[in-house]
Amino acid sequence: MKFGIIKYTNYAYVLSRVICIIIPLLLCSCTDSPLRIQYLREGNKSYDKKDYDNAVSNYMKALNEDNNYFKSHFNLGDALYMKKDTNGAQAKFESALLTAQDKSEKFLASYNSGNTNLDNKKYEPAIEAYKNALKNNPYDKDAKYNLSYALAKLKKEQEQNKKNKQNKNNKENKDNKQQDKNQDNKQEKSGDKEQQKKDNSTKEKNDGDKGKEKKPENGKQDQNNKEKSNGDKDSKMSDEQAKKILIGLKDSEKKVQKKMLLRAMKEKQQSQPKTQQW
Repeated sequence: MKFGIIKYTNYAYVLSRVICIIIPLLLCSCTDSPLRIQYLREGNKSYDKKDYDNAVSNYMKALNEDNNYFKSHFNLGDALYMKKDTNGAQAKFESALLTAQDKSEKFLASYNSGNTNLDNKKYEPAIEAYKNALKNNPYDKDAKYNLSYALAKLKKEQEQNKKNKQNKNNKENKDNKQQDKNQDNKQEKSGDKEQQKKDNSTKEKNDGDKGKEKKPENGKQDQNNKEKSNGDKDSKMSDEQAKKILIGLKDSEKKVQKKMLLRAMKEKQQSQPKTQQW
């Protein structure tokens, strides 16, 4: 981590440079706005006291005086980061990168931009920011380490996303199979209900037909019984009549036989010779 404000130190930075660039730096320093410098210093004091709200306020005032002031953008980004406003901090580090004048400033802005993206789990932008930081300072160990860490997190995230996608597809396939199975069971139950309904209808129809057929059979049976009774009665009457007729025939026959006997006796008497009875 390389969070930390850049303090205004007059020309201490200039003294560490080669003598040939002292004059341009002096000329640039002479153009500094007194208010811009004042707000920057007030912001730094508040930052040191961990009064980040007041620090943010002063850095923003410095930017109102000069919106292209790298130090104000960068320090404001640091103060917002300490307030846990990583999105706001990221925006200010990007602005600082646009206003950076040298590799050192570009490195700091890129590195802190990578850190905020890493905290927000935006691994691809973080990787690009660390790469940009290393372009401006290839030997920084922290930037190398954070780049490796961001690459590992991105790989893990991609693998997890792939696994989640596969699990989601498997779940969807399982749900689809279960849905199809439920649909088949529903259709099967519906078919069973329809078949049962048909069977019940057929059974009711058969029972109705059986009832209808049973009635005439009962009637027919009664008729047959009646006819049989009449037949038996007729048969009984015929026997009695036959007996009477037979008796009548016997009587008639006796009468006929008697008449024939009398006739035969008379004829016998007439055929005998007459004799005189003395």
